[in-house]
Amino acid sequence: MSAFGKQELESIRVFFDALNKGHHSDNWKGKKASHWQQELILAIDQDKLEDSEAYRLAYWALSKRFDPNLVTPFRRWLKRELEGADGQAIFQLMIGLDNLDEPVFDPSRSGYASFEEELNRRDASHYLNHTHL
Repeated sequence: MSAFGKQELESIRVFFDALNKGHHSDNWKGKKASHWQQELILAIDQDKLEDSEAYRLAYWALSKRFDPNLVTPFRRWLKRELEGADGQAIFQLMIGLDNLDEPVFDPSRSGYASFEEELNRRDASHYLNHTHL
């Protein structure tokens, strides 16, 4: 059974985004943002999301936290996603790392897009091979 439905994941992402912009208190459904962050991390780590779309939504939500403590799990999940076929998940994790000033994209690239899967895989592999996990 899934720990979070897709609608709830989207709501958490909107909550995190609004919190970053100062448009929301640090409380949603009676729980602080740190609680929701930890719950998402556990759901991902324990493989409790229903499908690849749910994982992408969870990564997207967490990327809105801008929390340096997410670098390690983002790296761990990026390594796992590189073994699979979901280029969108790879890109979302790369954006999350980039939001935390991690050098995940090759600096010679002028921009990034989710459809540039070969370039994204290359950059993600290079990044993981040159960071300490």
